[in-house]
Amino acid sequence: WLLDQGADPDEKDQFAGLPIHKASFVGSLACVKLLVNKRAFVKAEDIDGNTPLLLSMMEGHWDVADYLLTNNIGKADMD
Repeated sequence: WLLDQGADPDEKDQFAGLPIHKASFVGSLACVKLLVNKRAFVKAEDIDGNTPLLLSMMEGHWDVADYLLTNNIGKADMD
């Protein structure tokens, strides 16, 4: 609802993390898909240099990682 009302999908927290970082870290595929559809910056790095793809892989959320890779989102992270 907030995104539909104009909330910024790329609002940074104190660690330069975006909502898509959090969604990827906790493994919320539905949230990741929603944020991607709202054009969230999926290759953004947090304060530690982690991208959403890397966070999802580090936490073992393979469905999220697969979605990001299947849609060529974050593919450059693997280079």
